[in-house]
Amino acid sequence: MDLRTESDDMELLAAEDPDAVAVAVATDVPVHLGLVGVTGQRAMMSPFILVSQTLGLDRTSDLMSEVDRLRALREQLFPAVRRAASFWAERDLEGLTKALKAVPGSEGLDWKNETPMALFDNLAGLLFEPVEQPGVRERCAEELLKLLRVALDDHLDALGSLFAEYDSGPLEEHRRRVVGAVFGALNDVDALFPALWAEAMDGHIDLEPYRVMRDDFAQRKSSYQDLFELGSRTLAFTAPIANLALRGDHRAFCDGKTRTPAKARKARAFDRADWLADFPEAAPRFDAVSRHTRNDIGHALVRLDVRNGVLVYDDGVEQNYMLFLVDWLQAVRLSRYALDVLFVLDYTRSAVRHQQST
Repeated sequence: MDLRTESDDMELLAAEDPDAVAVAVATDVPVHLGLVGVTGQRAMMSPFILVSQTLGLDRTSDLMSEVDRLRALREQLFPAVRRAASFWAERDLEGLTKALKAVPGSEGLDWKNETPMALFDNLAGLLFEPVEQPGVRERCAEELLKLLRVALDDHLDALGSLFAEYDSGPLEEHRRRVVGAVFGALNDVDALFPALWAEAMDGHIDLEPYRVMRDDFAQRKSSYQDLFELGSRTLAFTAPIANLALRGDHRAFCDGKTRTPAKARKARAFDRADWLADFPEAAPRFDAVSRHTRNDIGHALVRLDVRNGVLVYDDGVEQNYMLFLVDWLQAVRLSRYALDVLFVLDYTRSAVRHQQST
């Protein structure tokens, strides 16, 4: 059997060195600290075998199936869908259509019954499937669709005016930023592997003696901040719709304050959090992203201790880096909601124009 290596830093030895260290670092599979630095002769099993036996073969099998899917999607589908996303972000229908036809397997897409926008929606969904939680996305989308149906039926002209305000510029720029942040995160699938491991282990295995040794905190924290902030800004576009459907005035927010759409977009994330009262299905997606960690990152009050695989906060508290990666995974899931909102608003815009013209 040929051994395939992906790094020029690796050397194939003709024979095993009995004094060689079995495990020095691991970047994706959690390693028990008891195995770090142990020689090959003393190591009774590999980190993967240890953690999989502890977690259970069924859970491990399910997890590895999703990891394998992520790898395959990143290698085979992601590059073409990322290119299509650049055209979708600009509402370039001609460019989007050409890009979709270059997607592997595009001949199997339902070109006859689906629009290019819908086809792109489906392909983007495929990229998220391995990290999604069953049923959550559907409930969040249905929640927004119900509000939009009420607004369409009872406040058509007001909803049309709201869309006209959105389309004057702010929604388009938001759309571009969401696409950039979402596909930037999906590009880094290797960081999702330890997050999925840690999430599967949490509640079944004590995570404290396990580590992954990664030095990508600078990239992850930037992505983390962007994904959450864009998810929060998405509320500035959905909350006025809820105001219209539930209170008959897009300026009447559930916190009792009156805001124009422009002022809503300038509100702080802390204030926008109150608007989630109108979105009980979507609220857990926002709540899953730690506000404490987010604020500490924003104020440069946390650093990564690469030697020990932990985040160190300003008050001296340490956090296993794997737990932060789970938090980042939750931000990635939140970004799927932000992307879905853009898809739903596209479909609704067409419905508004159709109803106003009849």
